[in-house]
This record gives sequence, structure tokens and C-alpha cells, in this order.
Amino acid sequence: MKNKTFFAGIFIVLIVWGSCKKGQVYSNIKGQTMGSYYSIQYSQTQQSAESLKQEIDSLLVDFNQLFSTYDPKSHLSRWNIKQSKCDTLLHAAWHSQWKEMMDLSMQAYKFTDGAFNPALGPLFGYWGFGDTNKHPSSVDSLKISQLLKVCNFDSIYTKQQMLCNTFTEEVQLNFNAIAAGYACELISEFLEQKNIQNYLVNITGEIKAKGLNSKGKEWKISIEEPIENPELNPPIILVNLNQTSLATSGNYRNFFETSGKKYGHSINPATGFPAQNGMLSASIKHPNAALCDALATACMVLGPEKAKDLIEKHKEIEGFLVWNQNEEMKTWKSKGF
Repeated sequence: MKNKTFFAGIFIVLIVWGSCKKGQVYSNIKGQTMGSYYSIQYSQTQQSAESLKQEIDSLLVDFNQLFSTYDPKSHLSRWNIKQSKCDTLLHAAWHSQWKEMMDLSMQAYKFTDGAFNPALGPLFGYWGFGDTNKHPSSVDSLKISQLLKVCNFDSIYTKQQMLCNTFTEEVQLNFNAIAAGYACELISEFLEQKNIQNYLVNITGEIKAKGLNSKGKEWKISIEEPIENPELNPPIILVNLNQTSLATSGNYRNFFETSGKKYGHSINPATGFPAQNGMLSASIKHPNAALCDALATACMVLGPEKAKDLIEKHKEIEGFLVWNQNEEMKTWKSKGF
């Protein structure tokens, strides 16, 4: 059984590796994180892969100790329980990551008019997509309405070295829809500090790429067709990446059924219910992996038409959408995807 530290999302991005170019050596580091995996391919440096892996593992452990919703001892879990008006973030490095996480989350929150909302912790818990995985046997609309009132991300802010809540109710944060992307950003910054200029960072399926692969070409990624059987994984589209990030969100494997109705894990912040709009998967390209991650989740909530509008409205976003329409799979991609 997996040791879950973060919600293990829908891993519908596969890496397509090439053979090594003569005279150029690439290494591949793999490991476990966030209840799933990470994989990093990079142009080799003088530092051994084993030594580099130890440093990366340490960074990811520290990250998990801050933002995991599955670890009751993480700083986020303790803040969610304590819920004092302001709670000291203790360590300067912690404060830096908390502030950046909050800034990126607020950017995505405003960018999507609230379709991405990391204050949905109580609703994730109710629907069984939080740390318990206990799905409701029946749907209580009144309870959902009550929980929705406390999902107020506007009430949370950082001040000096404190995380504060101005709301009178108990707000619970959940960064699972942005955490892996943000971790990609942190690891890519770490690689840059090591003077590594060619790399592909893959954390639980969220990807950050720079430079060229071992063939001397742009990194090539295969996005799989959104079907429920994880053993088939047929590719639906190939994507070239360089100096950008890619994230894919999907409902087609992480769902449950009750009273004859299927519910996916993409919660609509406007209703408190899982989104029912036919979306199967949303893939987003954006320079920042954290925003990529958050925007892919938001597109699942928005549905195909509103997601298209969001992508076309902002030139820095490219997207590929898959949805079900009258039992037929439909696809759409932006011009630059």
C-alpha cells in the first residue's frame, strides 16, 4: 500500500526518452515522493547521481513537511487544526516557501476567477478526496452548503513570518492541486544552481523542462488517452517542451460512485460539488510549473467552453482539452500546443 503524503493525482503524462548523443552523457534520477514518484533526467555534471539524488530527496522531504495534508505533523496540517488568527512560520526558509506558495496560489485563484481555490480542504474531506478517502454513502446538500461557506481563500495571507486567517470560521488549506508543480520549480532552481542547463523534472506527472534531451532535441512528452484502464495508456498527443512546463489533470480514474452517480475529484468552488461538465482531462503548458498545475485543475472545473476561453484569453497559456460529449470523446488544442 502506498505511503501517501500528497494526493496522488492522475498521472497521464509519460516521458519519451531518446538514446544518448555521442559525447554527451545524461543521467536519470528516480525516487518516491508525494505518494507517487519523481524522475529527473539531466545532462551529467561532476557530482555523482547518487549524491545529487540525496540532496533532491532531502529537498522533497522538507517540502512535504511543510505542505502535506496526509502527514498530521506537517506544518500545513498543524495550521489547519490550530486555526489561530496568526501562526508563526518558525523558520525563514519556511516563510519563503510559504509566501511563494501563497503568492502563486493567489495568482491562480484570481487568474481563474476562483475556479482554482486551495481553501477547499473541508470539501475535499467531505467528498473523500482528502486524507481519509472515505467517500459519502449519500450526498448531504445542506452539509455541503455549510462547508462551502468556510472555503474562503481571500481570508488567508502571510504577514512577516506568520500565516494569518482573518475569517471567523475555520479555513482548511489544501495545496494538492499546485504542490507538485511548485516542487518542480524548486527542483529546477536547485539544478540551475548546480549549473545544469539541460533537464526534465517530472514530479507525479507534472513536468518542467529546459534545454535539450540526450538526442540534442527538445524534450518530447506523450500525453495518454483519458481512459479508466491504467494498463493501456495509449498516447493521444505528443508535445515538445523547452523552457516551459506541462501539467495534466483528469477525472477519469480518481472518482467514486454513490446512488448510481459518478463523482470525480475536481471540486467546483462555486457549488461545493464535483464538477459535472464532461471533462476528462486538461493539459496546460505555461512557463511556471506551479501555475501550470493549478490551471489544469481549474480547466477541469470550468468545463470545455470556459476552459477554452481562459486559454485563448492569455497568450502565455497553451492547452489541450479532452471531454465527453454525448458518449463521444472530443478534443481541442490551442494554436501553440
